[in-house]
Amino acid sequence: MSDLPETMLRCPVPRPMAHTRLICVPHAGAGASIYQKWSSQLPETIELLALQLPGREERLAENPFTNWHPMQESVCRALDHLPPGPVAFFGHSLGALIALSAARYIAASSRRLQHLFVSGRHWPGEQAEEKIDSSHLSDDELLELFTARYGTQG
Repeated sequence: MSDLPETMLRCPVPRPMAHTRLICVPHAGAGASIYQKWSSQLPETIELLALQLPGREERLAENPFTNWHPMQESVCRALDHLPPGPVAFFGHSLGALIALSAARYIAASSRRLQHLFVSGRHWPGEQAEEKIDSSHLSDDELLELFTARYGTQG
């Protein structure tokens, strides 16, 4: 994987002539390597870049961010070094919030925001499902709760 400025973005398969850069943001505690295999599944017109925050994988010795604003500023500085062209984002869970923030930054700049994909997270400000203490439920009751809340698998 090659690095881009500020060691924040990893590019498993460089495609300098790509039309679009897809920035992938992992969930809390995960690193850029979870997206490494995605590049082989993308068309040649898309270059995948994965966010690598301090305190993850080979950056484990660095202090992780403990504040949103310094993390956000650092991510935006890294985005400023991207090659020209449209940018899309994918983020999962906490990565969805980081991707949303980064997408807003790109949209406010002179760059073109192509798309924002998110998973594993409610839209900010949307009411999340009520949390239920399931520690006292039997296995059958827990399965019944999961089926009622999330449907069946199969």
